[in-house]
Amino acid sequence: MQNGNCSNQATLMQPKFKIDEFVDLPTDQTFSCNTSPDTFTDSKMKTAFGVKLLNSEGIPRTERMELIWERSVHLTSALYRIPGGSIGRRFTALMAKEIQLLAQAKEKSERSSIFGRLLLQKDKQIKKTADIKRLISRRMDLWEATKFEELIQEAEQCDKKLGRSSGKNMTDESAHLVFSRLILQGKLREATRFITQRGEKSCVLKPDDDDGKGNTVKSVLESKHPPQAESSPEAFIVCEQLPTLVDIDLILMFKVAKTLSGSELEGLITNDQR
Repeated sequence: MQNGNCSNQATLMQPKFKIDEFVDLPTDQTFSCNTSPDTFTDSKMKTAFGVKLLNSEGIPRTERMELIWERSVHLTSALYRIPGGSIGRRFTALMAKEIQLLAQAKEKSERSSIFGRLLLQKDKQIKKTADIKRLISRRMDLWEATKFEELIQEAEQCDKKLGRSSGKNMTDESAHLVFSRLILQGKLREATRFITQRGEKSCVLKPDDDDGKGNTVKSVLESKHPPQAESSPEAFIVCEQLPTLVDIDLILMFKVAKTLSGSELEGLITNDQR
């Protein structure tokens, strides 16, 4: 650039690294130089998703809802059935609203996943239908007031009173009655699960916890997850364009989820052995 009799000159510097030599990482992670060529799996992942498979532990959870979710996963699955009438309709409307907020990317999945667990958590002292409805109605008021800390504290207190095992202190005669009732109700899978898992812990465990059989959770998971193997090229279809992504019908998914049991849908879990 010239200004009168003076001039400034800028020398164009050549970059030390090529752009394609950097690792594809999310924007919140530090970039680093990658000298090794992409593997077959890396190339397929970049074609499909634009980035490689990182296999990282992710970002630590620090937000309020994420921390509450971490506490909720350690609760047992002792939940009330969704009541009928106006309370059930209100519960369904609130649940639909949470799913809608998740679909619109206004809230994270942690919020909708703890909805049923916190609102339907069983209380050992409350067993009558009218009392259960009042309890769930009060919890829905707290949810709408975004008092999530009060809800998680109440759920943790109720969970401690219920105990951690389903059948550990139960006599053989009582277990036989529960097993027979489940069979007569046509719940064969629930009956088999109950009679074979008596005394085992039924909540989310920490890595160093005992799984009920003398093994740590970490060692059991490591035995079930061997090191990742390199993908075989013969297992992939050669095509120029990827198949069209099929939209998911949430209403149909909800209908299917109602027929499932176990932990597939926390808000609809039944626990007849309690």
